[in-house]
Amino acid sequence: MIDKLANIIILKIIQSVDNNVDLICLLLTCKRLYYTIIHQYSSKLQFKHIKYLSRTYQPNESSISFELLAFESLFNNALSNQIVLSDNQDTLPSLNSHLVNDNNNNSTLPDNISLTISTTNLDDIRVPSTTTSINISPVEGASLPSTLFQGIDNLQHLTFSTEYTSPERLCKMPDTLLSFTMYYQYPSSIEGGDVFPLGIQNLYLSSAFGDNIPTPLNDLGLEKLKSLKSLDISPVFVRQLIPHTSSSSSCPFHCFLPSSLTSLSIEFESTVPSRFFQSLVSLCQLILSCRNDQDDDLFLDITHLHHLDTFSLFPRRALGVSSVKLPLSKSLKTLRLSKCTNLSTQFFPTTLTSLRLNMFFRPTDYQAIELPKSLTHLFYIGDLVPVGWVPDSVKLLSISSYDSNNIEIIQGSIPLSIETLIISKYDGPTTSKYLPNSIKQLTWDRQSDTQTLPTNLESLIWRQPTPHNHSCIFPPTIQHIEYPGVITFPLPPSLTSLSCQLDSNFLINNSYYSISKFNYQQQQQQQQQQQQQQQQDNKLLLPSNLGKLIIETRDIFNIDNILKFSFRLDQVINQTNIEKLSITLFGRVLFKASIKRLDKDNSSVLIVDNKSLFGGIICQSRNSNNEYPPIYLHTSKFDNIPSWGHTLE
Repeated sequence: MIDKLANIIILKIIQSVDNNVDLICLLLTCKRLYYTIIHQYSSKLQFKHIKYLSRTYQPNESSISFELLAFESLFNNALSNQIVLSDNQDTLPSLNSHLVNDNNNNSTLPDNISLTISTTNLDDIRVPSTTTSINISPVEGASLPSTLFQGIDNLQHLTFSTEYTSPERLCKMPDTLLSFTMYYQYPSSIEGGDVFPLGIQNLYLSSAFGDNIPTPLNDLGLEKLKSLKSLDISPVFVRQLIPHTSSSSSCPFHCFLPSSLTSLSIEFESTVPSRFFQSLVSLCQLILSCRNDQDDDLFLDITHLHHLDTFSLFPRRALGVSSVKLPLSKSLKTLRLSKCTNLSTQFFPTTLTSLRLNMFFRPTDYQAIELPKSLTHLFYIGDLVPVGWVPDSVKLLSISSYDSNNIEIIQGSIPLSIETLIISKYDGPTTSKYLPNSIKQLTWDRQSDTQTLPTNLESLIWRQPTPHNHSCIFPPTIQHIEYPGVITFPLPPSLTSLSCQLDSNFLINNSYYSISKFNYQQQQQQQQQQQQQQQQDNKLLLPSNLGKLIIETRDIFNIDNILKFSFRLDQVINQTNIEKLSITLFGRVLFKASIKRLDKDNSSVLIVDNKSLFGGIICQSRNSNNEYPPIYLHTSKFDNIPSWGHTLE
C-alpha cells in the first residue's frame, strides 16, 4: 500500500512521526521506502527531540557511539544546529565548534542554532548569525563581553546556567530577546532600569545562591516591559515609597511591574506593600513567598485580580488569613496556603477545584471549616479524617502525617468519590468501609501486610521507607506497581508497568543479574498450554501484559569502587513482552531503551532509547540446541557507555 504513494506524501508522513523509535520502524518496513526516501530526502529528514547535552550537561551517548549507521544522517541532522564550546574536552567534548567565528559564510549555517558556552575565553567568540538560543556558564568574577551578541539576527532565548558573579552591570542584550534566565550574586548587575529588552516575554531572576542579597525592585525598571508575560524573581524588597501627588497619574499607587503579566512568582525580603498587586489585572497565576520576620504587618489585597486562576501563599511565620483578601470573581480555582491561621468557611471561594493546605490541622480546625463543594483535589496535613469533612466532589485526596503520628481513618470518612488517594503513616484497616472501592490509584508508605485492597485499584505506589517481605492480595484490575524495595510477593498477571529494586538475590553465580528470580508463575491454563510447545527457557518470566519495567540497582560496587554490572538482556527480549526497559543506580539512568521485536521469532530486535538514540539492532541466531545464546548487558565503569555481548566481562 505505502509503495503506491507519491514520495512527497511519504515524506510528509515520515516528517509527522514524533517518536524516533516509531520512525525507525517505519523506515524499516520495506527496502524501497528506506532507500528512496533516505537517499532522496536525506537533508530534510532528522530525528526529533535529540539533545547533545542532558540536563546534567552529560553528552549524548550516541554522539560518542552511534550504532544505527543506516540512520546516521538523521542523527547528524538533528545535531547540526547545536553548538557546544568547552574548555574540557574530556568531560564535555565540543560540538560543531567550526561554525563559530564563521559568520562570513552564512549560506552554510543551519537555522535556529542553539549554542552552549562552557569556556573562559569569551572575548574571541563570534556567535553565528542564525543563533536563536544561548546557554552560557559565566566566568567567575568576569563580566559578559559586549561583543558576544554582535551579528546575531534573532536571538530569542538566553540562559546563565551558573551564577553570574560579576558586580558589573550586564551589557546590552539584543532587542529580539524573548526569554532570559539568570542567577546572580550582586543586584548591581541588573540594576539601572534599562537592562532588559522592552519586548521580552519571560524573565527568571534569582540571587538564591551565594550571599542571597535581596534586589531593590524600584531599580529594575520592570514596569517598562509591556510585553512581559511571566516573571519569576527572588528575593526582592521595595524601598520606602513617596505617595503620588499628580492628579494626572494614571496609576494612583506605585506600579513596579507591568500590567501585561499573566504569571508571577515573587519572594519578598521586606514587607509586601498592601496595594502592590492591584495593577496586575491580567494575572492568572501568583506565587507569593515572604521572608520577612514581621509577617504580622502583611495586608494583602488581591480582590481586583479578576483573572486569577491560581494563588499560592508562603509566609515565613504564621499568618492570620484575615489579612488576605482574595479575588471577588469566580476565576480562582487553585489555592495553596502555608502557615496560615484562623481559617474559616467564608475564606474559601466557592469556585475552588484544588486546595493545598501545607499546615497541620487540629480537631478545632475541622469543626471551623466547611470545605467548598466544588473541590476535586484536596491536599492537607493532619492525623485524622473526620466523617463528612471531605466533600463528595473530591476525586484526589492527599493526607500527609504530622511528625511521626499515624493517620486515623474512620469508617466512611473517605468519600465514595475518591479515585486517587495519597496517604502517609497509615497502617489501619483497608476494607471498603475504610478505603472505598472507588479508589483507582493508591500511594502510601504502609509497613504492615494487608489482605484487602480496593477492588477497582489500577495503580499502587509504595513510598519510602522500604517495607520488608510485604504481601498483598491484588485485585484483577491492578496494572501499575511502584515498589521501593525488592519484590518478594507474587506478581499479578494483570500488570502492565512495574518499578522495583534488584539486590544480590537476583545475582546468578555472582556474575550477572537475572529477572528469573522474580516471583511469577503463569496462572492461566491457556497460557500454560501454549508454553508446553516451547523450550523450557522460553517460558515467560514476567506477566504477559507487562510492557514497562524500571529496575533500581544499589549493591553493585566492588571494593575498588568500580561499577560492575551485568544483566541477562536476552531474558527480557525472549521471555517477556516488555517494550520499555530502564535500569538505574541510585536514580541515575544506566540504561534506558525501547524494545521492538522486528520478527516473530525475535531473530532481529531493535533496542534503542527514543531521546538519546543510544542502542542498535540485535540479531539472534539459534545454536545447535535450537536456543538463542545469552546476551549480557554490561556497564563496567560509572560513566561508561553500556554495551552488550554474548560473554561475561
